[in-house]
Amino acid sequence: MRRIVDRARKSGQSLKKTLNEVVSRGLGETPSNMPIDLPSWDMGRPFHPIDRAWELAAEMELDAARHELEKGS
Repeated sequence: MRRIVDRARKSGQSLKKTLNEVVSRGLGETPSNMPIDLPSWDMGRPFHPIDRAWELAAEMELDAARHELEKGS
């Protein structure tokens, strides 16, 4: 990996691009600059606001701890 990082630094390319070129050559393919078109689907609106994910996780942990304390006494 160090050799790939060194090669990226010397060429001035990003590590990702250099790594992709090295892997492509190793597989006997020519590197391509064409973007990959991946399918995507509309999954609708999220059930919970994802911008508050950490806050919701903390609230759930507190609720579980309260439940355990209430159940134990």
